[in-house]
Amino acid sequence: MPLSVQNEQGGTAKRIVHDQRMHFEGQGETNFKFEEGRKLYISIKNVGKQPIQYKLNSSNGSDLQGTTSGFSSRTLQPGERHDLLFVKPEGQDEAANDSLKELILKVSTDDGSQGIVKTFAYITL
Repeated sequence: MPLSVQNEQGGTAKRIVHDQRMHFEGQGETNFKFEEGRKLYISIKNVGKQPIQYKLNSSNGSDLQGTTSGFSSRTLQPGERHDLLFVKPEGQDEAANDSLKELILKVSTDDGSQGIVKTFAYITL
């Protein structure tokens, strides 16, 4: 689905910014662009056969724990899904928010085996 597609849901416009199925051997990562809006909703689902660990960081490497709702570095069992909400801090100038415009999701399996994760993200405008 094109990134420019917007949906009206409950009076709030949303834009899909990421929709991907990622296959990885041992570890992998994917990026989420977060250039507009204040809230980013992220869904991560383990569609593989092994438990996976994931962690979300900003592009400058800082840990986002504490700035997200329902998030910490976590483990997903096969078939399990976690939904995360990331909210940009209010009242900061654009220069301070530059590091928050790209988020990096890192995933791994304990034993180095193949993992498959489905990721989906959208912003509210």
